Amino acid sequence: MSQHSNLHVLIAEKQYLIAMEVERILTEEAGCSNQICGPSLQAELDAARYDVVMLDVSPSPQHNLSRAQMIVDSGAWVVFLSSYEPHSEENKALADYLIIPKPFDSADILAALRWIRAKKEAGDRSA
Repeated sequence: MSQHSNLHVLIAEKQYLIAMEVERILTEEAGCSNQICGPSLQAELDAARYDVVMLDVSPSPQHNLSRAQMIVDSGAWVVFLSSYEPHSEENKALADYLIIPKPFDSADILAALRWIRAKKEAGDRSA
């Protein structure tokens, strides 16, 4: 059994093929239960409890921050998936959150899950 098997992850990635790859990694390599998000992030957060939400970075830093706050308010950890350059304005605004650059490999996602697991076990919500 995977060390991440009791994590429930919501995948809120707009590019469906990328969402499916994240789903594959979470299922096959991390052993996590997961769900690909429908059209409304808020509806998904209201419908179920998630430990982690992985979502794509949008071009609007304010939109990213409001979505991140919505996720934190639901009790989940935020992991952004970003195709922007590491020092872009889009990513600078998200300095308090985990960011996995696209393209990613499974090691990136597994490392983020290990970090979140350690933080959860320590009762630490800081990024």
